[in-house]
Amino acid sequence: MIALLSLLACAQQPARDVPVAVNQWVWTKADVPLLASLRATHPTAVAGVHVATIRYGAMDAANPGEDPAAVHVDLGLPPTAVPAPVALVIRIDDSVNAAWDADPGLVADLGDALGRILALARTREVGWSEVQIDYDVPVRRLPEWAAALSALQRGSLAGETVWVTSLVSHLRAPRYGELMRPLVAGDIVQVFDTGDNAVAASAIASLANATAVPWRLGVGAFERVHGDGTVATSHRAWFSSLDTACPAPLCTAVWVFPGGEPYADLLPAAPGR
Repeated sequence: MIALLSLLACAQQPARDVPVAVNQWVWTKADVPLLASLRATHPTAVAGVHVATIRYGAMDAANPGEDPAAVHVDLGLPPTAVPAPVALVIRIDDSVNAAWDADPGLVADLGDALGRILALARTREVGWSEVQIDYDVPVRRLPEWAAALSALQRGSLAGETVWVTSLVSHLRAPRYGELMRPLVAGDIVQVFDTGDNAVAASAIASLANATAVPWRLGVGAFERVHGDGTVATSHRAWFSSLDTACPAPLCTAVWVFPGGEPYADLLPAAPGR
């Protein structure tokens, strides 16, 4: 009888949720075969191809060929680097942070840069599902970033489905949801290389859901290593709590940044499998 009651109790436990979808960023050629491995079990996985980085100032201050007070574009992989479906990922470098005060034409220059990147992508004759803007904007600049996004949506990003990356510190900002909700399709909450390793998975979900912005979870499959060889991060630990950190319905997917590291054995089973 005790054994029967135990079985019944187990049967009554709710099934653990799994992410609605698992997708992967493709930053370098080393990530391409990892996408193929993911699609073997998650065939609808979207590839977020890093097509360009926008930075401010010269890469090398001694290089006379670059204006140290201007926006520059460094191209990444072409959107054809992997089979569709793909999303375009455009990184805005931290060097742009200093330009919010220094350059009154920053938003217009960002628009020009985005326009050039998208025009080049269109020459590849490949469609994309969305444009992701990967920018770790300082919290104090969130209102200016929102105003910039509004202008860009009327300009070079017009007609695009736009997702932005966010940090846990962004979610804690009182007006984050109010600012972003009208402007973007959603945000991707990154929990790698952000100093947020100690934040509980349930806290991530609570903070993100409270913004009322549709969101996804961005996790890393690589670890940073100290000079002495010891591991400095715990990025891969997030894979064991994806069901808690990315609950439906507002969290719609997990995005993986492999950093060239295999991760297929860390994933839960694909929905329906």
